[in-house]
Amino acid sequence: MKKKIALLSLSSLLLVACGEQNTKANSTDQPEIEELENQLAEANKRIEELESELEGANTNQESSESENKGDQQAFGLNEEMVIGDETTDAISLKVTEVTNNISAFPDYMQNLTDEYDLNKAIAVTIEYSNLAYGATFAPSTHDFQIFNASDGAPFERISQQSGGDEVTEGRSGTTQIYFYYPEGIDNVDEVEIDYSNQGNYIGTFNTEVTK
Repeated sequence: MKKKIALLSLSSLLLVACGEQNTKANSTDQPEIEELENQLAEANKRIEELESELEGANTNQESSESENKGDQQAFGLNEEMVIGDETTDAISLKVTEVTNNISAFPDYMQNLTDEYDLNKAIAVTIEYSNLAYGATFAPSTHDFQIFNASDGAPFERISQQSGGDEVTEGRSGTTQIYFYYPEGIDNVDEVEIDYSNQGNYIGTFNTEVTK
């Protein structure tokens, strides 16, 4: 985008230059005006080429991301997502509960009714294991994005997380994360939970919401 803006600025400058030259033009200035017009035409042509390249790159990126998601298996409730390479299983995740039941939320969130409208929120419980990560591991709420499975509408992350202590190899832990849906949970029966590790999309959990 920066290159495109720069070229558009150059085009504008050339237009101004042509305008200034035209106001002062006489028969001896004609070659210079024609040269500026040629430069402007070349700049506009290059802008069009870059716009076409940018559109192609965006299309390829969206297609690649879609293919990556399409290639991934969706994991259901209590199904374990094991992440690693061809030789080593590094970590695993399992969604054990997705609920709108207010009793599932921590007491402090239940008591802060002015800050948290839990009638429009879900609590997601996740079990995780450090199999052979090579360092301590714990998932963060920021590693997850949640969508209404029926229409793809996104949930809003609540910046709270329970549990989630980092564990060493061979150890497991549990965490609970919270998301808010402004339209209300009444018409949300199922959610898709995307997990990313270090900014890279890994896979999706597809689970029902208990109420």
